[in-house]
Amino acid sequence: MPAETRAIARWSAASAAAGCLAISLWALLRADSPGLAVAAIAVGGGFAAAFRYQALATRRGLERIAAFADEARESPRDSRALDEQGSPEWARGARALNHWVASMRRRVIDETELRDRLETVIGAIEDAFLVVSAEGRVLFANERLGALFSVPEAPLGRTMLEVVRDRAVLDEIEAALAGETRAGELRLGSAGQLFVRYRVSPLPAPDGDDATPVGAVALFHDVSELRRAEKARSDFLANASHEIKTPLAAVRGYAEILADREANDPTSKRAVEAILNNSKRLAALVEDLLELSRIEGGSLTFEARPFSASEVARSLLRDFETRSRAAQIDTSLEVDGDTAITGDRRAYEQVLGNLIDNAIKYTPAGGTVVVAVRPAGAERVRVEVRDNGPGIATRHHGRVFERFYRVDPGRSRGLGGTGLGLAIVKHLVQEGLRGDVGLDSTPGEGSCFWVEIPRAAVDTDE
Repeated sequence: MPAETRAIARWSAASAAAGCLAISLWALLRADSPGLAVAAIAVGGGFAAAFRYQALATRRGLERIAAFADEARESPRDSRALDEQGSPEWARGARALNHWVASMRRRVIDETELRDRLETVIGAIEDAFLVVSAEGRVLFANERLGALFSVPEAPLGRTMLEVVRDRAVLDEIEAALAGETRAGELRLGSAGQLFVRYRVSPLPAPDGDDATPVGAVALFHDVSELRRAEKARSDFLANASHEIKTPLAAVRGYAEILADREANDPTSKRAVEAILNNSKRLAALVEDLLELSRIEGGSLTFEARPFSASEVARSLLRDFETRSRAAQIDTSLEVDGDTAITGDRRAYEQVLGNLIDNAIKYTPAGGTVVVAVRPAGAERVRVEVRDNGPGIATRHHGRVFERFYRVDPGRSRGLGGTGLGLAIVKHLVQEGLRGDVGLDSTPGEGSCFWVEIPRAAVDTDE
């Protein structure tokens, strides 16, 4: 019997005895005859016995309630109901307790089933899944996390450092615990052989207070096989391009010799011109393949330095001046505000040159091409190449930066395009400039290819 229950029973019995004794003494002192005194003592004794019985009944009831509470706490799903037989007061109290325990039992069963279903769903996810508390201790981790990070058995309750020993991953989780959402790709393992895409988000408090997360949720997707396949493809393209480049140079050289000679036969002349034009186009394709292979393979090194985006744009427009005049295209530059950026200058020149080249190539005679450079918020500079050409339908916007994707295949080939220019632009913007590239276009109204690049934190070196 719990100490609290024993104390209540003793207090009840003592109170009853004291009350009965007081009544007996009062009656004895007021009695005028011995008979009345005896009667008073008898009445007091009766009261004492009644109160003693009531105290014993209270004690037994408290013991039953205590035992019922202990059983409900230890086994809420299987505890027995409290017996409702007894006085009306006892029956009402027992029914109320049974109803409360039944509602708690239903809640426990529902929460247990929900947790089991959640664990089953998360366990079936192929990605690694991790939940940590605000104190940095593991609340949940699926089996895939153990396979990816060599997590020790029974990770629940351990610190993040015991479970995930990679510093880069720990930094991202700590940022999420501070309220930030992070996403990206990491190279893990002692030799960097694991490529993992991740997303780490704060776990909001139940009351919806986003300012004080109660933990963090992390999802990791292993893309190592994909990266290895991409590297194998890139290596194959590089090797094949190198092998094609030498015999192609010989074909082009002899075609140029034949083209310089006057041919009396018109058919022979057309054949030589076709050989020369296609060899030039194939040479351009090989060069683009090699360039793309170098970018994707990481053999190109980029040097991030501050420079003026508008000054480079002005220089490039001067380089294209002869060609734009021949095509009867009017070119201009618009500059607004500070245009200092940080990135690889050679990559920027190649990106902007490719976009200007495409704009001149696809804009009809009499059209305009505008290069606009202006700040985009506090941290970026936006560079736009706008034209009033035929425009690009919305269904093509998401694919124009893919390899070999052509909006108008016939026209693109006729203008000498390889189908790799915008793919190279995308990679150079992401790798060499740490920026973003996109397209805004409406058919019949022209196109606007834009690039956003981080602003320089110091003055340029111009």
